[in-house]
Amino acid sequence: MVSSQLNAPQQQSVTTIAEFKHLFLAPGFLVFGGAIILVALVIVFFIAPKYGKKNMLWYIIVCSLFGGLSVSCTQGLGACIITSIRGENQFKNWFIYLLMAGIGFVAVTLVTEIYFLNMALALFNTAMVTPTYYVIFTGCTLLQQSFSTKASKPMSRRF
Repeated sequence: MVSSQLNAPQQQSVTTIAEFKHLFLAPGFLVFGGAIILVALVIVFFIAPKYGKKNMLWYIIVCSLFGGLSVSCTQGLGACIITSIRGENQFKNWFIYLLMAGIGFVAVTLVTEIYFLNMALALFNTAMVTPTYYVIFTGCTLLQQSFSTKASKPMSRRF
């Protein structure tokens, strides 16, 4: 754990809406986000109804995929609000209003996460669901954060 933190690349923190807009509107991130939503919807409508009662992973994967996207959106919005409170007004940029309208998207993803997590908890043992959800959610969030910060960089400057 210590060696991975010591050798990890510098974390890119987004503090302004312009930086977040650049990351969010990068073609790679938009394709990745669209693919995540498409995969989650296929699981919700086709796979989970058929196999969800036999295997808890389908419900947990839906929670984790939507969770990674909602973490990204709320992290960017939160950083912009904090920067505005510190004196650098971020509400001059049109993109923050698009993000604030996206709070409806975040609300839908959070409700979906809770619904499918409760489905998994109702059907399977809590001692199995909770650690599995923790690991998959954390993995999806890290993958999404890694992809969103690297999607805006050229290939030669990624590492």
